[in-house]
Amino acid sequence: MTATVVRHSNGLSLLINDKQQAAETAAGFRITMRGSQERRNPEEVDVELRPGQPAEGFPKSRKAGGRTYHYRIDVESAGSSGDLHVLKAWADAGAGHVWIEQAGAAEGPGAPDFGLAWEVAGGARAQN
Repeated sequence: MTATVVRHSNGLSLLINDKQQAAETAAGFRITMRGSQERRNPEEVDVELRPGQPAEGFPKSRKAGGRTYHYRIDVESAGSSGDLHVLKAWADAGAGHVWIEQAGAAEGPGAPDFGLAWEVAGGARAQN
């Protein structure tokens, strides 16, 4: 796989592979797995560089790319489709924080693994 660095004018940069595509947003990027856009629930993750620090409420932590991400998984009812699980994670980035968010429906019991979010988090860097 080929790796590419995408850079945002706010100082956020991401290392993505050739199976992923990046669309720039106001505060970062939306990363989508190529070919998943046609699916009912495309596999995508939002990554942003935000000011300050988030409020409390992130009881778990995990390392990715040498950073400690604090996270939680919210569960929302998605009607007949079952439950929607939303990973919300952040890591300190000097004067601000890197924010990662991915939603996914569980295939069977439990939550999705959020592999794309953790992979992207590992390649996120911020200069602010």
